[in-house]
Amino acid sequence: MEDPALYKLALTRIHGIGSVYTKLLIDRFGDARAVFHAGRSSLARAGIHEKLVDAILQFSRYAPLEKELQIQKRKGIRMLFFTDPDYPRRLLTMHNFPPLLFYRGVADLNTEKIISVVGTRRPTDQGRQITKRLIRELAQPNLLIISGLAFGIDATAHTAALEHRIPTIGILGHGLGHLYPGEHSGLARSMQQQGGLLTSFPYHTKTEVHNFPIRNKLIAGLCDALIVVETGEVGGSLITAAEAQDLSKKIFAVPGRITDEKSRGCLHLIRGQKAELLVSGEQLQASMGWEWPTGRKGQQASLPFPSDAPVPVSTSTSTEHPEHLHQREHPEQPIHAEHPEQPAAAEQHSIHEQHLLSLLREKETLSIDELATFSQLNLSSIPLFLLNLEMQGLIRSLPGKRYRLAH
Repeated sequence: MEDPALYKLALTRIHGIGSVYTKLLIDRFGDARAVFHAGRSSLARAGIHEKLVDAILQFSRYAPLEKELQIQKRKGIRMLFFTDPDYPRRLLTMHNFPPLLFYRGVADLNTEKIISVVGTRRPTDQGRQITKRLIRELAQPNLLIISGLAFGIDATAHTAALEHRIPTIGILGHGLGHLYPGEHSGLARSMQQQGGLLTSFPYHTKTEVHNFPIRNKLIAGLCDALIVVETGEVGGSLITAAEAQDLSKKIFAVPGRITDEKSRGCLHLIRGQKAELLVSGEQLQASMGWEWPTGRKGQQASLPFPSDAPVPVSTSTSTEHPEHLHQREHPEQPIHAEHPEQPAAAEQHSIHEQHLLSLLREKETLSIDELATFSQLNLSSIPLFLLNLEMQGLIRSLPGKRYRLAH
């Protein structure tokens, strides 16, 4: 029971101790083991609530955690605590960073340049080709490609990275004891030889819908730049984009034809000036201020946008309908049960979105945490609802993650 990893694991399993309390305790006592060996008075002086003090002092579930550690060692899984030198330093800028990560792979999570690529699970042929071309154009030393190992754009990005010998990491919405989707087991094996798999969920955690917004936050937090390739008006890609915006990450969007439903999410990001229209790998490099390897600069061509599909540059807000999601086909995405706001209304908003609108009408300005408290909705699902409302021109985002009605 003296293995330092055991205490790190134990600290993250106490309900109510998240990143804030974990950092506070480690700053105060030096390491996780010292936290569990501290007395009641010392823990109380650290500013920990009495119930959490009791939970620390009474913690006794070490036996199953020891078994979990043994499994991790057999499976080649590394635990990365936030104080470890290999922990991704980009995540430490997040307010609620995951204190503990589980990693199986060889890539450097603190690589000089990291790009996340996300998009629809049912891309067009053009979307796939654009993704492949972008990855090819961006290939250079000290680059890491991140995505979510999902069907569609995610898998295309991972596969293209492997083809061009770029390390690539799949961020999972479950533990490393499972793999979703199972069809990507071969791809996942190849990635672990050239990149890896990373998750914030314990080994035995299974795939659950509410896990994927947490996964999306990691995808946003780990990167320097986020590329969105084809997405509808509702989905995990827009949650990732919202998280990236909150973290002041550079966002690029690659839409298809302006008449395609799968282009609407990207077009909203561009028209709302939340993303830069991406036309080539060279443009991304220049926008990021990244240097080119000798002999590479200027060799990239613009991406093949359809000649009959000019991209709008207006900053007005669209009022088109969100796409309906089907949980059985897309278990990563939350289900929206929608109904008309009023019988004659042109748009339909989900029950949860109407509830959030009602709260903003009553309170005028609310933070995302206050909205979660008053609405009693899951905090991880609220950013998507807010993004939908903002893209429809119904609400405005303010500094400090606060929101108000647009009119």
